[in-house]
Amino acid sequence: MILIITNKSDLTTDFVIIALQRLGYPFYRFNTEDLFSCINIDFDIKKNKYLIIDTILNKTIDLKKDISSVYFRRPMLPNAVEFNLNKDEKSFINKESYYILEGIYSVLKDKFWISKPDNIKIAENKLLQLQIAKDLGFSIPPTQLTNIKESQLSFVQHMPCIIKPIKTGLVEQNNKYIKVVYTNEINKEALQTNKSKFPIYIQKMVKKSEDIRVTVVGDKVFSASIKCDNPDIVDWRKLENCGMLFEYTELPEKIKYLCIQLTKEFKLEFGAIDLAIDDNGEYIFFEINPNGQWAWLDKNLNYNIANEIANLLFNGGKNV
Repeated sequence: MILIITNKSDLTTDFVIIALQRLGYPFYRFNTEDLFSCINIDFDIKKNKYLIIDTILNKTIDLKKDISSVYFRRPMLPNAVEFNLNKDEKSFINKESYYILEGIYSVLKDKFWISKPDNIKIAENKLLQLQIAKDLGFSIPPTQLTNIKESQLSFVQHMPCIIKPIKTGLVEQNNKYIKVVYTNEINKEALQTNKSKFPIYIQKMVKKSEDIRVTVVGDKVFSASIKCDNPDIVDWRKLENCGMLFEYTELPEKIKYLCIQLTKEFKLEFGAIDLAIDDNGEYIFFEINPNGQWAWLDKNLNYNIANEIANLLFNGGKNV
C-alpha cells in the first residue's frame, strides 16, 4: 500500500490520488492535521507495533506491514484537541506533535519515499544548491551572501541584481502559510537605506530569453518553457502580474543529465528545477524546489506527471 502524507487542502495530491485510483494501486491518504482527532495512533515499541487508526473510514494501517512506499507532500501539525490552553501550552503541544510526526516518519525509514523528509530539508537550502549545481557543471549566476554594507554596494554597482530568500520563502502564522516572499529586484539606493545587519542573499540578474521549469521524477525529465507578456517581471511565479504562456520544450541531453544528477546528489526522487536561457543561449541554474508544485504542468501541457509519480511509488523507485 502507498501512504500519502499531506493535508486536506493539498490540491496537487488530488492529481496523484486520481492517478492511483485510475491505475488501481492501493493507497491511504494520511491528512496529518487529523491526527489525534479522527486519526488515532497505537504504538508499542517493544512489540514493534505501529498502527494508525482512521475512525472515519474505520480502517487500521500497520505502518510496518502494510506500507510499501510513501509520497511526502504537505503535512501540517495536528489540530489541537485540548481546549483552554494558554500560548505556552499550545507551543508545547505543537512541539510534541511535530516530533510525533517525525517518529512516524522514522518508522517508515526503510520504505521507498518521494522523497524522504530529511533529504528535502537539506535540499531546500539555496546556498547548498548553488554549490552542488556549480560542482556538477551547471552555469550559475554570480551570487553573494553578506551583511557587510560595502560589499553589498560593490556587488550591485554595475548591473541589476535580485534579492531572494535562502529557503522556500513561505511565511507561516499559526501553522498556516500566509504569504510568499518572491524574488525581487534590489538596487544601490535600497541597500543604502537598509539599516539591518542581517545577511542579504543577492544575485546578478540574468538577462534571459525564457524561463524553464524542469520536473524530475526518478529518472524521467519533464521540461516546460515559461514565457511572460511582461518582460520586466522578475519572478514568473507572480502569476497575477503577467500573462503566462507554457510550452513543451526539449532540453539538451547534457542539461537533462545534470538535472537528474542534481536530484540524485540530494538523494531525492523528485525535484522542480528552475533554469533560464540567457541572451547567449546558455542554460543558467537558479534553484531546485525538492517538493515543488507540478500539477499546473499536467493541467496546461498534459504531461501526466501524476501517472509517473504513481507508477514510481507502486514500483518502489523504478521508472516504467
